[in-house]
Amino acid sequence: MTSVRQATYIWLMLIGATAIAAFLGSIELSGATQTGLWVTLASIVILVIKGQLIVDYFMDLKNVQPIWRLLLSAYCFVIGCFVFLAYYLSLS
Repeated sequence: MTSVRQATYIWLMLIGATAIAAFLGSIELSGATQTGLWVTLASIVILVIKGQLIVDYFMDLKNVQPIWRLLLSAYCFVIGCFVFLAYYLSLS
């Protein structure tokens, strides 16, 4: 079970990660395809890390049967893949 203090630290990390992702999303990338790729990948990594923190601590699935944690972790990864696919398709 997650303590209140640990949950607060994780919540603050989620807020910080959201602020970083928002900053990355606000960067002007006109004509910078290579930079846009790295910004998008960084945002996806942040999305997956945030999703995993939520799955592990706020849904308290860190110590359950591995299949349940794996399913929700895969969900975070699949959403990240769809975000990258949307970005990649928008380049053409």
